Amino acid sequence: MTMYEKILSVTPGIAQARKVVVSLSGGLDSTTLLYLLAKRFRKENVFALSFNYNQRHDIELTQAKRTCKKLGIAHKIIDLQFLGEIARDVSAMVKGSVATPTMGDLEDQKKVSTYVPFRNTILTGITFAFAETVGADAIALGVQYGDYAATDGSGSRIYHYWDCSNDFTKAMQAVADLNDKHSIKFVAPFVSLTKADELELGKELEVSYEDTWTCYAGKSDKEKIVYGNEPMGGRITRYVKHYQPCGICPSCVGRAEAFKQVGMIDPVVVSGVWEDQEEV
Repeated sequence: MTMYEKILSVTPGIAQARKVVVSLSGGLDSTTLLYLLAKRFRKENVFALSFNYNQRHDIELTQAKRTCKKLGIAHKIIDLQFLGEIARDVSAMVKGSVATPTMGDLEDQKKVSTYVPFRNTILTGITFAFAETVGADAIALGVQYGDYAATDGSGSRIYHYWDCSNDFTKAMQAVADLNDKHSIKFVAPFVSLTKADELELGKELEVSYEDTWTCYAGKSDKEKIVYGNEPMGGRITRYVKHYQPCGICPSCVGRAEAFKQVGMIDPVVVSGVWEDQEEV
């Protein structure tokens, strides 16, 4: 049995679904999920939603757009910048006053600084709402066990996100089940998997991981000017930024460990990502 077949066989709700809306951040988890669902449902039955909540690593939205263009999947970015404004003084995930932590910074923290209060609850609710409007019978999020219960070398838990847990997916499904007009299933194929498991699946599906972004920092390290010709003559000037993962934030460390476990080279670490400012 392939990893693809195994995951489908143990994912509640996926066998009955026919049309799905995917919450796509542009990261490793949600991008792998999108490839999985594109194969399972075909591209015409998959719709991707991304959210601009003023995240510090907004290069991920460009990566989400590139993935959807490559797969031929309809895509919409929803403005949720109010969430970033609410969380700017408590979360390092958004542009504000909290610095991006290293993995070492999290060892003694019970509440991680990269947590955005009720973010996944809000994103899930909007994804449910969009699914109902387009007649979809399922939504899918790349919530993943490793984001809920990561451990250090001794096996002790060092940080967690409650809204990436199996209990969270069940609770949100219970809310959706109150809707007696439109039945929608919450599909979460990765909730009990590790990132290494996802990469094994990604190898089967030939996921383009160069089109993903994981680093929390989201800082550009250089830029260049690109020139193009205007239709009526003249020249267009575009400033293009390059982004390189920091390598020390919790997300970078977790991603690096997963690539190491499966013997893969991370193309984003090797080459970074160029962002065309005109695309944003």
